[in-house]
Amino acid sequence: YERYNSGPLGVGDVLTQTLTGVKSGTYNVTLELAASYTPGRGFTCQTGNGNTLSFANGEFRYLEVVERDWVSQIEPITISATVTDGTLRYGIYNIHESGNWYVANVTSIKYVSENTDHTFNISTSAQNGIITASTSKTAAGTTVTLSATPDALFQFDSYNVTTCTGENITVNGNTFVMPEADVTVTANFSLKYEVGDDIVAIAPTEWVGQSGTFGGMDHPVAERYKQGGDNGAGDVLTQTLTGLKNGIYAVTLEVAATFTSGRGFDCPTGDGLSVAFANNAQENLEVVDRNWVTSVEPVTLYATVSDGTLKYGIQNLQNSGNWYLANVTSIKYMSESNELTHQITVSSAGVATLYLPFDAALPDADFFVAAAVKGVVDGTATLKKVHGIIPAKTGVIIFANAGNYTLSLSATAAKENVESLLHGVLEETPVSTLEELEGKSIYVLSRGIKEYTGFKKAGGSVTSIPAYRAYLPYNTSSDANIITFSFDDSATGIDNVIKNDTSDQPAVIYDLTGRKVNTTGKGIYIVNGKKVLFP
Repeated sequence: YERYNSGPLGVGDVLTQTLTGVKSGTYNVTLELAASYTPGRGFTCQTGNGNTLSFANGEFRYLEVVERDWVSQIEPITISATVTDGTLRYGIYNIHESGNWYVANVTSIKYVSENTDHTFNISTSAQNGIITASTSKTAAGTTVTLSATPDALFQFDSYNVTTCTGENITVNGNTFVMPEADVTVTANFSLKYEVGDDIVAIAPTEWVGQSGTFGGMDHPVAERYKQGGDNGAGDVLTQTLTGLKNGIYAVTLEVAATFTSGRGFDCPTGDGLSVAFANNAQENLEVVDRNWVTSVEPVTLYATVSDGTLKYGIQNLQNSGNWYLANVTSIKYMSESNELTHQITVSSAGVATLYLPFDAALPDADFFVAAAVKGVVDGTATLKKVHGIIPAKTGVIIFANAGNYTLSLSATAAKENVESLLHGVLEETPVSTLEELEGKSIYVLSRGIKEYTGFKKAGGSVTSIPAYRAYLPYNTSSDANIITFSFDDSATGIDNVIKNDTSDQPAVIYDLTGRKVNTTGKGIYIVNGKKVLFP
């Protein structure tokens, strides 16, 4: 292993390398070296520790001088050296006269700190939270204490401490021992939220489209994004969230699809040319002349997340020169499973109202019918049967046998266009608030002492509308107190609630006012003490 031999060596004999023009700061210099002698060479060779040393600038480590034949391996020695003038000199140095052989190699010179006072820097970096250290600069061997504060909707998981040379430093709880190097402290934060939480706070700040990215939107309404020229089918403006819990999310977007007339290219208008979407859910948008857009209506879409990713936005379905307006106001976690349900209780009256925020499939039941109110004339509401799916935010009347029924979110986009004069609420709302909002009287289902009588003007003990229930805003010249039902031809599929009635007894029939009648028209009558729906 000998690398250098000068014969009998005196005090101060040295074997060195020198670097110049290096940055000021602290360097860890790793040397492989040994001090040895060969016996029987005719001069005195002092042995033992302290006769020779290794050094790097002003720092040194003593070496033990050993008989040459004993040197079977070379141990690395790391010395922390300070550079203030751009020069780094390191090597092996003889303290006493001896006939030493020198063995030397340099294997690493790591720049570990900009500091020159033998202290080392601590920097912190984190996303989705804040981390702090008990000091920003300290000496090697000092215990450093860390603290972490997660952002809203996040939780702290762990710390990572890494030197500038890539070495991982052990963290015990929230402390670590400072090494001879600058370190960076990072923290891992993960999402933490539950069903019912709104996570819109973690939505991206920019939208992505074909022409690049742009910031979010503020009212008053104005164009925020334009593809330019003729936009093709499939042009899209989106935001994407990743790392989410799987389940169902209610995404509320403020969106519009518009064009500006007189721009020299054909811009089709109408419903269905653009859609708002959130993963598998979508809703048609009407493309209108830009000058017609005075406000942006919120659209809520119920999206299923199965791979942790939620992508939402607006998409063009046909070629047009659309301007896109977009903003996300709510991303509410609705369900941990891929099924979102709502349970409705139908009383012995056999009728109820319903207003849901999502498309709901009708339950598989012996008797369960949903009907929209398509018109009111002379105190009579005309009902139209709803087939298959009750569209989101569509007020309907439910006819069913008494009991509890579960309606599930419908994942299919195939649904009929249902228009209903019934409005509804998603949280309990005072009647007075609705009267002010609608500018009309509020009618609700009436459950009299005897039987169900129809819509009745709210008043008396009825001071609010419960969540997920519908009401009828209506004014007449007479301001009638009662509105009865009539069915159009779509109601022919509504069965009556009497099953397997084989009685030979003659029917005793009353109308809902309690008056005995011999014949029936369309509507609900009391037959032999039971309610019957005559289509």
